[in-house]
Amino acid sequence: MREIKFRAWHPGEKKMRYGVGTDGYGGIVLDTEYMGLKPLKGEAILMQWTGLKDKQGKEIYEGDIVYYDYDYGGFKHWEVKWAYDNWAMVRGERYTGDMNASDDPEYNNWESSEVIGNIYENPELLKGIQ
Repeated sequence: MREIKFRAWHPGEKKMRYGVGTDGYGGIVLDTEYMGLKPLKGEAILMQWTGLKDKQGKEIYEGDIVYYDYDYGGFKHWEVKWAYDNWAMVRGERYTGDMNASDDPEYNNWESSEVIGNIYENPELLKGIQ
């Protein structure tokens, strides 16, 4: 069973926070490790770790933008999101396939991808770039 981890984008602070979770009542909290749980004030957008890492060993989270050197419809920058009952690299209606580990190399594309940003801090990476 894989570890479940979250991060949160805080629009007010314009900052990505790691080591976050929920308080069980719909609130998002920072796990400060040594100081206990601290509420993350204001609106925050929670994103889950996929359980996967890119070719550099960086954890891949929902909302990440990955570079995948495969010409699928002209696009090489993809958003990571939950689609078709699985973690996937998607761009609009285009879909490269699932990101779960498989014996079929066509479905192991996450191993050759590289996290280059995320949709909140780097939205320009998905605009008009192939």
